[in-house]
Amino acid sequence: MKRSIQRYPTLRNPLFCALGCVAAVILLSCAARAQTSMLPPGGILGLNFYAPPDGSVARSIVSVSGQSFSQAWSVQTTRSLANPWDAAFVANAAAAVAKNDVIAGELWMRRLSGAEGVGFSQLNFERNSGDYAKSLSVSVLEEAGVWTRLRFAFRSIDQFPAGTAQISLWLGFGPQSIQLGGLRMTNYGVSVPLSAFTNEMSYPGRSPQAAWRAGAESRIEQIRKTDLKLEVRDLMGRPVPGAVVDVRMKRHVFGFGSAVDGGLLFKSGAPYDQYRQVVTQWFNKVVLENDLKWPSWEGNRTLGVNAVNWLRQRGIVVRGHNLIWPGTPFLPSDVPALFVAPDRLRARINAHFTNELGLLAGKCLEWDVINEPPVQRDVMDVLGDTEMSAWMRLARALDPKAKLFINDYDNIESLSANTPHANTFIGICSNMLRTGVPLDGIGLQGHYLGSLPSLTHVLATLDRFAALGPDLEITELDVDVPDSAAQADYTRDLLTAGFSHPKTIGILLWGFWESRHWRPNAALFDAAWGMKPNGIAYSNLVFSTWWTQTNGVADISGSLSIRGFKGDYEIRLHPAAGLLDTNISLLSPTTLQLTLDTGAIELRAERRGAEVVLSWPKSALPWALESASEAPAPQWTKAPQPVVAVGPRWQATVPVAESSRIYRLRR
Repeated sequence: MKRSIQRYPTLRNPLFCALGCVAAVILLSCAARAQTSMLPPGGILGLNFYAPPDGSVARSIVSVSGQSFSQAWSVQTTRSLANPWDAAFVANAAAAVAKNDVIAGELWMRRLSGAEGVGFSQLNFERNSGDYAKSLSVSVLEEAGVWTRLRFAFRSIDQFPAGTAQISLWLGFGPQSIQLGGLRMTNYGVSVPLSAFTNEMSYPGRSPQAAWRAGAESRIEQIRKTDLKLEVRDLMGRPVPGAVVDVRMKRHVFGFGSAVDGGLLFKSGAPYDQYRQVVTQWFNKVVLENDLKWPSWEGNRTLGVNAVNWLRQRGIVVRGHNLIWPGTPFLPSDVPALFVAPDRLRARINAHFTNELGLLAGKCLEWDVINEPPVQRDVMDVLGDTEMSAWMRLARALDPKAKLFINDYDNIESLSANTPHANTFIGICSNMLRTGVPLDGIGLQGHYLGSLPSLTHVLATLDRFAALGPDLEITELDVDVPDSAAQADYTRDLLTAGFSHPKTIGILLWGFWESRHWRPNAALFDAAWGMKPNGIAYSNLVFSTWWTQTNGVADISGSLSIRGFKGDYEIRLHPAAGLLDTNISLLSPTTLQLTLDTGAIELRAERRGAEVVLSWPKSALPWALESASEAPAPQWTKAPQPVVAVGPRWQATVPVAESSRIYRLRR
């Protein structure tokens, strides 16, 4: 799960001390009054500007005509910055805000030039210190080179006394030249419902004609599908032209999954029956959201084991998450006290690995051994970074068959390439691989909480991690933005980008039901189990566009060829005398011979020395031998000859006088 990090270290610069000053105290009781502007005097032009001292980001005020505003900021960025917030317009909110206040407004932007043909910025309403928790975080995108309006609306996630919340407009995307104006942001309190306002947002690469799509579709066709040739034969090995064949996909080999609450798997009631039904019908891979984490595990091992067993009994692959999340907030309560005793701390951690993997060895196909090591470093600060390698080796010794992962956030989610965070994570993985540490996979979480990077950037980031060698998995996907259409489209496109990448082995959501989701708006199903637009987008891809269900008729040679998505299939033949089902796993080009019971096999007598004998494969028993004289309409009767086994075949001796008759086997 994504954890907030310090966003504005440069705000310590004396230039911004004035941001914390307020001219008057505004009581919280006044915050909910209708139509209170959140902007400083001067609106967007009253926001404070900061940027790197090298002049790579510059701004000026320009005149505007033909709009509802007469002036705007013009911003030129000449290089990509390490973080998008390294250049920004920022100001404290002009008034206090109560929790759940509805705030709405608009912002206009125009692109003069920009990479990928877009202009990009990001608007936030956030706490101005600590975790910088965001009530609003929305991408501002303009592609056509004309003034374009972004409308937004949101609820405040907390109460913010005067001077504790801020409006920020991130500018660290580039190179580009953009203009920004017409910002309005008004607090309507709780007197106006959120539904009364419109949210609009977009992202680079959303267009149906976006350049990245053709490559993604081509890769999907190449790496996610394979050829199946079916050869239909009768019991004598002869082709059966005209046989009707149904090819029905049952399950993907690619991991499409979700985080699940283990407790709800055993809870009674209609909502939880539906929860279990979605788990079993929608997902072939599941990660338990909390039940296998160290504190939860020690609190209720039985639940963790039972949940893993429940999933495996239903043929669902289980990811283990996680063996250690090495930040103080995510450790059992007694562990931080051991930071002063490294040997005891190490022994406590190793005992946990031994206990959990001892009970679950062989049951989890994958394990997130370490979670978020670039930021959650408290244990490594005591034991050293080499301890991470020791944990990986210990996990391999305790569960040799499991694929071992390190899992992290803010990589594919980032709006800028080569961030310090991503570089740190790549460095951790590279060091392990260089020293022979067992690292089988890299988990990239995928929490999109307002910012929607271009799909070109997502694919480039996947390429960067793929170059390290291990498999990749998107492990905690959620798209939480206020615009439901953009949410559905980005869900579709992120799934497409991930599915198209040759090193990606799975994509797991971080929940699917609004009533049990850390970001309820990101769920695929609402609280009443109605499918939301993003759920429809997910279902259309996974169970329609990327799902093979077809039928055909065998040609004159008894053959039928298809190209299908890799996975498990049921093959159903429709002969004249019934149905025959065959189950296969289609992972590579496959030729499958299907033996069809046609209901009857015609045989002729064959002279062998002094006898005439009939011969047929043993597979035909327990059919009866029948005979008839050759005629347009033979009258079949049971043949009296005894049947004996001779090697791999059955034989019956026929009197020479009857050698002109015809014979068949029939049930």
